Amino acid sequence: MFSTPRETFLPNVRLAASPDSYMFEDPFTIHDLIRLAKLAPRELIARFDQDFDSVLRRYPFIGLLEANAAFSAGARDLAVIVGAYWCRIVQWDREHELFRSLEAVTDSQGHANALREVTSVGGFEAYVLARWHDASGRIQFRCGDMVSARLAFELACDTAQAAEPWRCLPDMRSNWLRANFDEREQAGEHRNLVNEARKFTALLAAVETEAKERGLALRYEQLGEHLDDTMAQDQLPAPRQVLRATLGLQDDDESRRRGEFLRGLANIYHKTSIVWEPNSARNWKGDLDRALKLARASATLAYGLGDEYCLAQALRHRAALYLRHADTIGDDAEARAQRWFEVLHNCWSWRRGRWIAAQSLARLSPSLATAERLRDILAELETRRRERGEESGFDVDLYRYTVAALRSIQPALPEADRTSTQELHVSELAAAASIRRVVKVATYRARVAQVINPVYLAELDRARDRACLDISDVEALEELLARVEEVMARDLLDTLVDVSRSGAQPDQLPPIEGQAQNAKRTDETRSSLVRSGPDSAAYIAVNQARQDFETVALQRPVTFIAHDAEFSSALRCLTAIQPGLSVVRYFPTGWVDGHPRHINALLAQRGRLVLVEFDTDAIRALLNAPSPPCPSPTYAAALWRLFIAPIWVHVEAQAPRHPLVLIPAPGMFSLPLHVATPDAEQVAPLCTRIELSFSVSATALVTHWRYLLRTQPRDPRGDLCALAPEQVGVYPGELENVEWPRESFHLAGFKPVRLQADHFQYCGDGDQIGLHRLLATQAELFVFAGHGVSVSTNAGGVEIVLKLANDEFLTQYDLATSLRMRRNKWAVLGACVSGLGGDTASGEVSGFIRSFIAAGAGALAVSLWPVADALMAEVVGQLLRGIAACSDKPFDIVRSLYEIQNAMVESSRSWQSHSREVADDDDPLTGAERLLKCPLLVYL
Repeated sequence: MFSTPRETFLPNVRLAASPDSYMFEDPFTIHDLIRLAKLAPRELIARFDQDFDSVLRRYPFIGLLEANAAFSAGARDLAVIVGAYWCRIVQWDREHELFRSLEAVTDSQGHANALREVTSVGGFEAYVLARWHDASGRIQFRCGDMVSARLAFELACDTAQAAEPWRCLPDMRSNWLRANFDEREQAGEHRNLVNEARKFTALLAAVETEAKERGLALRYEQLGEHLDDTMAQDQLPAPRQVLRATLGLQDDDESRRRGEFLRGLANIYHKTSIVWEPNSARNWKGDLDRALKLARASATLAYGLGDEYCLAQALRHRAALYLRHADTIGDDAEARAQRWFEVLHNCWSWRRGRWIAAQSLARLSPSLATAERLRDILAELETRRRERGEESGFDVDLYRYTVAALRSIQPALPEADRTSTQELHVSELAAAASIRRVVKVATYRARVAQVINPVYLAELDRARDRACLDISDVEALEELLARVEEVMARDLLDTLVDVSRSGAQPDQLPPIEGQAQNAKRTDETRSSLVRSGPDSAAYIAVNQARQDFETVALQRPVTFIAHDAEFSSALRCLTAIQPGLSVVRYFPTGWVDGHPRHINALLAQRGRLVLVEFDTDAIRALLNAPSPPCPSPTYAAALWRLFIAPIWVHVEAQAPRHPLVLIPAPGMFSLPLHVATPDAEQVAPLCTRIELSFSVSATALVTHWRYLLRTQPRDPRGDLCALAPEQVGVYPGELENVEWPRESFHLAGFKPVRLQADHFQYCGDGDQIGLHRLLATQAELFVFAGHGVSVSTNAGGVEIVLKLANDEFLTQYDLATSLRMRRNKWAVLGACVSGLGGDTASGEVSGFIRSFIAAGAGALAVSLWPVADALMAEVVGQLLRGIAACSDKPFDIVRSLYEIQNAMVESSRSWQSHSREVADDDDPLTGAERLLKCPLLVYL
């Protein structure tokens, strides 16, 4: 068919520089619309993938579906509704409108579920349902949730088996493989990339074989040569139908099915090329020659199909390959890549692709013209961002890369034409602040580490440098503290301000059966410290709860809270009017290769701010070394030397009764700073020297009034809610001898022997239902007496869960999605390690500390190590009895815990530790035993 370019390509037509020119000129004519309007919705949807999935045709096509009421919930044909929404999801996906895509998925989820429940699904019904699941998976993939994406692609593949699987399965199987690949990489589970690449290669070989068996023409060489000629000679291609004829495709239903199959094959070429590309960051040699050949095959096949979107993606990938490996490829690799980017920029209807090309062209040929092009893109993106109020439709990655490209070309521009550093910095901050609206909860923290933190940390470094120039500059110190909070407390503050979240209680709780049974006394610890594997009930529970949390979070975006630059002065005022109060905010700066060059703290005291610096190398060595399961005197002394001693010179003058609030930095939430001691021989933990509490954020402490949680009055009508599941190693002795009114004392689970049944209200087993019954009351005081379990998750991290009765578990996600603590003032987690799991890649607090606070908890008491059951019961019991006895005056939980643990350390009584029995009561306590007598710390 092709002898010379002039036979099938329009001669002497230059590729236009206008963004209004398109690679394939095939918009609808009025005659096309009249003809298509006569088609039934089922016929339209069946032809969407091949006839209408292009920029010039997609919007009129959606209009035809709307005119046929295809999206109507009252439509009789459920398959048409699902198919119409599939087309709409694809429409928004192509435009990278993630928020609208997610809305379309949510709006049609019920229809898809109903269609899936039809027992006789097949043919068109199975086809549109498979396509809907596939499109839903693509959106989850775009949002970074590879787990949900993989599950959606699995459903798509399974459903397609009941339709005409050969036409759409290649694309769906490649999507499933890619999501599975990225999910494992996201979780850090990759061990053998060769095997992963071979999976794609095996799928490709199977689909190529099937294509040959079906007699599908694959004119790679001829099409590839003419594609190269088109790129090199500035020629426009022949009409789409002429190109498709080279593959034996005509304007009939069978050709459309064959074209859909070949489109899936082109996508497999594209994905397999990505997997085989060498990647030094992953220590993956790959196969560059294979990757290049596959990229060319993908572009060639998309070209023959007249598929502009797939061709644009393939050419962009091919150009990027040539750029990244120009030294290996040689032969004018950069010039060829530049040419492909020019074509992509000048004659494609895919606007996002044109903008990406503009970024690369600016880097390759920096000039005033390319700089202006980037500024125009930023201006349009900024307009879109403001119009949409930070929602997910804003393309943050494109914004970020455009700013980076503009910054990179500044040295090549005349000084008068350069964009100011301040303007670039403002744009970077705007992009970083907006990314929360684009990614899902599952990947938010990972994206923070990759994208947001570098921008914010650079600004934090600038603020620190300004403060160091003059440590008496109050304004510079206030700005530094504000930046620290902006970097390290964003997600938590967003959650705290989200007043719309009320917690979804079950519609109807089952009646309570039986009565409370006595718990058995034990000499064990309250933590199994089991790192549960993938087959354990805890592993399954935490990952299911996380998926449910993500689903809820997508439907109810977290409220965005603006950065409060004035809160620093409010903190200074608090320390000025609160006698002796010292607040220490730790923070790292100067990050290089994932490690900070400086560990600092801002100390607020008597209305002043003081900048303190620590021994960073020694702290890094301590954090990287294995930590003991329980603090030893040597470890406690190291904590004092590195974290407390530099600030103690300022705090000591206020001791012993004046309060100290410590706010940890990333990597510090699991450190037992409350038992730091200056002398390993004469152990006197920090929490026995001063009234000590912790906070997750200076902003929350001040502007959310959490400092007031320290001293609160007890409401005579307030409820005491205790959750004591049936478990080995736990005896809820803390509930004994607590004088609380019977009508306000609620217990779910087992009771201690001395607690009489007529002294409390029984709420059933200590499981999820029992917990819901407890929190349906005014849980002024909440107590948990049970085990904490360490669980490895499929997201690659470790989380703590609380073990409940009936083989159930309480996770941090349950608290975020379905539980709400109303009017809570005190929450005591009498489970070991309940305060662990508090560090994240984003540098923010996580785990039960964050989730309980976000669920409405007041002052929160937690533990960081395995604690003897009797010791935990004694300390918590004294707290409860103190609260119960203060009916006529406010209760200060920080001072009370200070007095309790001080007395415990000074007493001669010893307790069983986590691993052995200690000496008789008359023997003097060792240093380690004195430390272990301080099991709790309080977060305000």
